Amino acid sequence: MYTGKDQQPFTFWKRPWAKWLLLLAVFLQAISLTLLLQEYREYEGLYQRGILFSQTPDQWESYASQLRLRLALQGMLLLVCLDAFLMGLMVRSKQGLRLAEAISLLLLSAVWGAAGPALQLTAVPGHRTIWILFLLALAAVCGWSWMRYLQNRRQRR
Repeated sequence: MYTGKDQQPFTFWKRPWAKWLLLLAVFLQAISLTLLLQEYREYEGLYQRGILFSQTPDQWESYASQLRLRLALQGMLLLVCLDAFLMGLMVRSKQGLRLAEAISLLLLSAVWGAAGPALQLTAVPGHRTIWILFLLALAAVCGWSWMRYLQNRRQRR
């Protein structure tokens, strides 16, 4: 969108190849997440049949909780990369970018908040701390982003 004679049109991408690099990151992260999920299912099946960790079920719980945390973190990384790629394709102004940024951070906060109990991240004390700190950081950045959007909106009026 061209906004004036002396100004350049708004663009999200500083370099033309950046969007393809981000799309490659999304693709590789999706493959990594799929392989990690496949590993979890395979080991869970071996544990259910009594082949793996049969003597010490606590080892399985420890391993499974670490794997669930990795799944949650990799899933969030995938969502962040996909979100940035889609934002770069769709936004046409700085105001639109700020609004999209605020909405996506709100959605990412909600997803992370739901992932904690769903993946039992809150059951292990160390993982609970990571989950809470990440949730607080997301909420803080989300609030800051909304304030920035609203402040910019008031200035434009």
